Amino acid sequence: MTSLYDAPISTAPPPDMFPRKYHPVSRKYFLNVPDSTPLPTNKFYTNLFLDTQERGFWTAPYMGWWNKDPKHFGISISHADPNQRALGPEVAPGWVNYYINPLGINSVTFGAVEFKNGTSAMYLTQPTDTSVEAGIYADLARLGSQTNKMVLPLVQGMGFVTAEYTALQARISSGVIFRKVEKMPDTAKGLQRWRLQLEDGKFWALFARATDGGPQIQFTLDGNTALIASRVFTGFAQVSKFVTPEVENLIVSTAGAYPTTMTYNASVQGNQGSYTFKFEKRGDSVDGNLLMYALKHHISSFSPETARARTGALLSSTTKGMMEAVKANSWTMIENDLPTAISFIINGGTKLTAYARGRIQTQVKEDLKRDFEAIVDPESWYFSGKSLANIAQNCLTAYTVGLPDVARDGLKRLKDVFTKFVENRPNYYLVYDTNWGGLVSNAYFQTGDPGRDFGNSHYNDHHFHYGYHVYTASIIVSLDELLGSGPGWYNKYSPFIVTMIRDVANPHKDDKYFSRMRSFDFFHGHSWAKGLFESADGKDQESSSEDMHFGLSMKLWGQVSHDGAMEGRANLMMAQMRRSFNEYFYVMTGNNTHPPEFSRNKGGGIYFENKADHTTYFGNVIQYIHGIHMLPFTSATPYLRGPAYCAEEWDTWFQGKTGDINDGWKSVLYGNVACWQPMSSWLFFDQPNYNPAWTTDGTSRSWFMLNAALLGGAPEGIESYYYTNKDQATTNRTQPADHCNYRGNPNQC
Repeated sequence: MTSLYDAPISTAPPPDMFPRKYHPVSRKYFLNVPDSTPLPTNKFYTNLFLDTQERGFWTAPYMGWWNKDPKHFGISISHADPNQRALGPEVAPGWVNYYINPLGINSVTFGAVEFKNGTSAMYLTQPTDTSVEAGIYADLARLGSQTNKMVLPLVQGMGFVTAEYTALQARISSGVIFRKVEKMPDTAKGLQRWRLQLEDGKFWALFARATDGGPQIQFTLDGNTALIASRVFTGFAQVSKFVTPEVENLIVSTAGAYPTTMTYNASVQGNQGSYTFKFEKRGDSVDGNLLMYALKHHISSFSPETARARTGALLSSTTKGMMEAVKANSWTMIENDLPTAISFIINGGTKLTAYARGRIQTQVKEDLKRDFEAIVDPESWYFSGKSLANIAQNCLTAYTVGLPDVARDGLKRLKDVFTKFVENRPNYYLVYDTNWGGLVSNAYFQTGDPGRDFGNSHYNDHHFHYGYHVYTASIIVSLDELLGSGPGWYNKYSPFIVTMIRDVANPHKDDKYFSRMRSFDFFHGHSWAKGLFESADGKDQESSSEDMHFGLSMKLWGQVSHDGAMEGRANLMMAQMRRSFNEYFYVMTGNNTHPPEFSRNKGGGIYFENKADHTTYFGNVIQYIHGIHMLPFTSATPYLRGPAYCAEEWDTWFQGKTGDINDGWKSVLYGNVACWQPMSSWLFFDQPNYNPAWTTDGTSRSWFMLNAALLGGAPEGIESYYYTNKDQATTNRTQPADHCNYRGNPNQC
């Protein structure tokens, strides 16, 4: 059994090829964190250290924000029920483009009598890739002292929101207004307890304990908006929302304990992997267990022991359906279908008929005639990566279909154009940011535009951008071995590739140069794309397939570098992503994660922490909205995107509607058809009147043909006669027409 997170990839400084730069986004809102410590940039609490610090954070199921309203100065907490969401605009009756949860509903605010806007401030301590502590200090003149502060440990999934008070008089307020405040019997652990009913009819349980040796505190109602503690104290107060008496009893049994952080580890053996969340806690509860809320993809992969800790108590998340309360101090999740068999080529390159091989040979020769230098963008790590990766795929295709000399020539030319990147010499080269600890484009430092290259300089999209370069390098090393070229290229340029991987997916805190797991969110089971940009609706992910592509790229680099732990981490991440994306992003009939009015979209679009939106950042066009979750097509695509989902998505949006699409998105769509109707995909790409405009610098006809053929789309005899329609994709669906003739119009197939 291989343990995956016990050691860093490397502890060496980034190579000197990366100039050192100091990022302009300040980290001034972190307290007692050494300047040399790399900090997370893409985590759930980023809004708390950017700009005004007033945007929200989402721990799921709760959200919160720093409220500077003088009447409610402190950290406000909210939870939205499904009926509070706003939906719109309508595409058709009962069908909407987006839904969003309300912001600014101040259900409960943790504050203190001593807090005043202008003299009190919020700072963050103990930042990790899974948690942070948000503290409000009453007096800036005493900043950093151990007195006069309120600290909230923020951990994803926490069942209680807890405020630790040090020498303050707590003020618990509500912008919704208290309808009723009842003092309830203390818990069996002697914890003070109140039941709060708000004017919106919602119920919250409030608990408090003084730990300073003085008398236990009482609360006095100040009007109908605030509860004032009976004295200055040191201790804690915590709240939890409940919807039934049974859930209230569950809350009472677990009150008094709360998480301060979450650590994780994982192991793999064969095609099975497991990962464990261990919740570090403070305090104590009646039964000794923490109350935490699990998302749907956690529950479906719980180990038998963890499953026994389920309670059946539900609260809604913002964009990932209902969460269930779990009483346990740790969880273990099991993945039984790791992609261990996936490598560079589907099915290892077998299952090619003589006809398919010949047709692909002809096409790949044409594809490799392109001017590589002309199609590789020297000013974008994203677009250059896409083009380089596709050139590498074409070289791999040539080798797979029996053209080693063509592959060798293409590989030499690919290396020539890739050299400027792996030697860090494109127009916007990469720099090592000594402020946050990461590898970023120099575009911002040269142009002053933080949005250049999709915001790479501010840590947007690194898993997208760098995944393509890691993938390209992995194919080069593999082909060098297959073609007998020796390890020279690998030995020279592997430090560049390893540094890219460290930036995105450093697995261990002992790497002093890169933050841990910058992009991937272990709790949500996928990565977040947004970096150092304030966002009203939190982090977002808009390309599930490119997230998976980084996992594949890391896996392949682990293979060629013989790093079993890296390959194992990638395998487990890919399995986690597949489970998460198929629960939340790919929405089939019967999936109740999202409102039914939104589910009709079948997925696609942008998923924020607080909003799901059927659109893209670059255009509200249907092939963009769904195509961005299909590209690039790789050996991992059929693992991620199941045939049944692909069929539903196609029937909803593309059946009979692709005739007017005449750009590169057309090949993306028909490439994806291979996941469920590989013959239709093959016939599209093999047609005599294929329009070259249907592929772009980042795609190629020969690569799509190869994958369609390897998935069974070009069986014996396809070149010579009509085929009575048979299912080609392990589903019980039929082809879109009764017969397909490759010499006819494959758009009718």
